[in-house]
Amino acid sequence: MAHGEHLQNLLKGGSLVICGPFQDNDQAMQILRAESKESAISLFQTDPFIRQKYYQDFEIHELLEANESNNWLIDSAQTKNNSLGPSK
Repeated sequence: MAHGEHLQNLLKGGSLVICGPFQDNDQAMQILRAESKESAISLFQTDPFIRQKYYQDFEIHELLEANESNNWLIDSAQTKNNSLGPSK
């Protein structure tokens, strides 16, 4: 299946983190590593499931990875400006 081969290529290239359909099989998710939003869009547009309209469209959401090396983003402007963030 072309979609499976596409996912294997993404994995081998270091772009695919995790993927799979949701339980209701109405949508799926792919978490990718990409240099830019445009690069991620390009990866999705080459997916046979997108090209063949198995999935009619897709959405891109950029994730800021929180981890120990960046103090879980506690010091980031986004966290500080979030009303649920740590007190100022």
